[in-house]
Amino acid sequence: MIPSVSRSLLLLGFLGLSVVATSCRTIPPDQTTDALTINRSAFAGQPIVDVVVLPIEDRSPRLTFADNEAVLRESLARKLVDLEYSAIRDLTYVDRAMAAAGVTGGSSVNQDLHAGLRNRMEEDAILGIRVDSWELGRLDENPPFVSFSAQVLMTASETGEVLVSGQFGGLIHPSEGIPPTTRKGRAEAAADRLGAILLNRVPFRAAIADVDG
Repeated sequence: MIPSVSRSLLLLGFLGLSVVATSCRTIPPDQTTDALTINRSAFAGQPIVDVVVLPIEDRSPRLTFADNEAVLRESLARKLVDLEYSAIRDLTYVDRAMAAAGVTGGSSVNQDLHAGLRNRMEEDAILGIRVDSWELGRLDENPPFVSFSAQVLMTASETGEVLVSGQFGGLIHPSEGIPPTTRKGRAEAAADRLGAILLNRVPFRAAIADVDG
């Protein structure tokens, strides 16, 4: 017979494995595809440090992304810092510059809008994001997912060259760990992850500087 102490240890081990297995099932991989073009020669050809993050353009049906625009802008800013850039994201400052340039109401992924803003904020580049869809129908599933599609445009202010452009879409999990318990929290967590995902292929500034040097 197995001693009671051994049986207890076996039970604890089984429960521990069950928890680990359950946790692993709650972190499924994202299912995304992108058609982004990264102009590495343009990055290398000019100093890119300060990047303006334009207001997020919500073109989703029923404007379902509106509540998460601030979350995404902050996520984009953090990702830029992780990549060793500096993010200019103060909405009041950016909005004032857009009003002075007469480009308010235009699309954040329109090259003409970017051209109208060039060098108005002492920036090296301008980043615009347009969210075309943000579907929360699978947010209550186990595991939860958000379906999205978005467009990205990043241009250099000195030359007007396009640094990053294209579309991104698919399914993303709200969290890399256990997702938040509330629906609102899961939507915000997904928007937060979206920023890092959209800029995932943007090169590190230090790596570009090394190549350029």
